[in-house]
Amino acid sequence: MGVRRRLVGLLSEWRTGHLMVLLPLGLIVLISVVDIAISPNIHLGPLLVVAPAITPPSAAPG
Repeated sequence: MGVRRRLVGLLSEWRTGHLMVLLPLGLIVLISVVDIAISPNIHLGPLLVVAPAITPPSAAPG
């Protein structure tokens, strides 16, 4: 039973860690795609600062 709990704990930690890495990358892709798709007079490039700003809390050790 103890081994099973450890395995479930590792899997949940692994999924959360990967989600935290995918979130900034997804924001970069989303902002880039929307910026290309909308009018050329509107620029969303400055919003790309959001991805590096949210990365340190999610990528912190431990």
